[in-house]
Amino acid sequence: MQAMGQNVFMGLSKVSTPTTQPAPSRGRGRPARVSRASILEAACGMPAEELTMQSVADNLGIDRSTINFHFKDRDDLFSSIAAVKFAQELEAYSPPDSSDWRDWVRAYASAVHNALLEHPELIEYMRLSLGMGTAAFEPIEGLIAKLQASGFNEAHIMQSITFMSEVIHSGARNEVLAATNANQQGAELLKFLSEQPENTVTGLRRLIALNQIEQPVHFHFSLQMLIAGMESLLD
Repeated sequence: MQAMGQNVFMGLSKVSTPTTQPAPSRGRGRPARVSRASILEAACGMPAEELTMQSVADNLGIDRSTINFHFKDRDDLFSSIAAVKFAQELEAYSPPDSSDWRDWVRAYASAVHNALLEHPELIEYMRLSLGMGTAAFEPIEGLIAKLQASGFNEAHIMQSITFMSEVIHSGARNEVLAATNANQQGAELLKFLSEQPENTVTGLRRLIALNQIEQPVHFHFSLQMLIAGMESLLD
């Protein structure tokens, strides 16, 4: 993840329009009767493989320019969809019944990791949505409070959560790339090694043969290393 907060706290507050009041006059060029919330609702209900700006417009029976009025580009729309779906995945999260901060780190990191893997097509669009309600921040607020109570100072908490976010996102992304055979860097490395004599770069060849970097086992190893590093901060 690029910075603390990005890709780990998602959500969106829906806006309701009273039906008993006349619709407010719209400014010049503003599309009528189609809100940002209704576009998101339609988009979130579509199959991932069919999701494009044009398909959302077709689904709603509106012109694509109406989508562009509410969302400046594809990244804006898909980031908002990712925020909604990510928040929905984390609604089921509950903190562990444990006083050990390590269990809280594992539980939170695993919940976010699994939420990302539930929507692999949207991993690249995970952003912090500032339109969310405060409830979306409850999981991370709980983790922060637990770390503070366990003796971590705020600077170390910030750095640890930032690093945790990076570990979670990169791990999930690598698993998705492996599942779709889309890891270009790995493919290029294998191609390069296949063109070299077998008695060269032997150490790297042995490690690649383990095939763990893009597997769930690597995510758990990353968490183990993260926790070990955090333990050293307390020492």
